[in-house]
Amino acid sequence: MAPATPHDGRYSPPVLADVAGPAALAAHAERSDVTGYVLGVVEASTDEYARAYARTPPAELLTDVRVLARHVGALLDGRTTPAQRRCLMVAGGWLALLAATLYVDLGARRSAAGARTAAATLGREAEHDEIAAWSIEIDTWAALVDQD
Repeated sequence: MAPATPHDGRYSPPVLADVAGPAALAAHAERSDVTGYVLGVVEASTDEYARAYARTPPAELLTDVRVLARHVGALLDGRTTPAQRRCLMVAGGWLALLAATLYVDLGARRSAAGARTAAATLGREAEHDEIAAWSIEIDTWAALVDQD
């Protein structure tokens, strides 16, 4: 007798395989080294740095932005869920935009261009159109600052 196939009516796949395969895949997708608390701190800090732009000397704020950006990069190197990864890329994109703006204010055009490119990449990877669009505006900001 030929082996049973899924199409001949005699095939009965193991019930455990039906559940364990997708369940294991879902469990793998949910594994993470990042907690909700950490994501909240990253998002809140990113927002605070953006608000601090108008009242903080550029060099001082840039130091804080770079520290947080390195931390976000380290988190992206670790194990994250897809949603957490996107959240971190969005925060990283905003931090890169802020860094680019601060570099423009400090007259560091090459560093500004590098940060702008990083923001554009993160915006594209996170499918975040606003970050991608703002990354284009950095060059306009530099042109305005240079006219002063």
